[in-house]
Amino acid sequence: MRHPGVARTGLVGTWLGAVLALCLGAACSDNAVVAQRDAGPVCTPRGATELACSDSVDDDCDGQIDCLDPDCAGLACGGVDGFQCMAGGCARPGDLPPLPPIDDARRGARGRLQ
Repeated sequence: MRHPGVARTGLVGTWLGAVLALCLGAACSDNAVVAQRDAGPVCTPRGATELACSDSVDDDCDGQIDCLDPDCAGLACGGVDGFQCMAGGCARPGDLPPLPPIDDARRGARGRLQ
């Protein structure tokens, strides 16, 4: 039964009320940490440039791995003779027409290029 002047809050109101109750108490002070985001793994450079163009590692910590890194342009890749990095990928010369490099390629949470 509803009482006059009392609003129904539901699940969201109950949750919000609990958070406010905690914040009004000692749990939420100016120094309290509510949430901390994990920065992920730290990149430690192995060299000033990309060292290996087919190891799936960002050797120079510039955010670009293997053939996506301009340091690998024209270098051998893929562990197969005749393949080299070109236009952000690993291919044999002549298999692709001349292509511009891929700039600003980013991998999403599932490792796919965005």
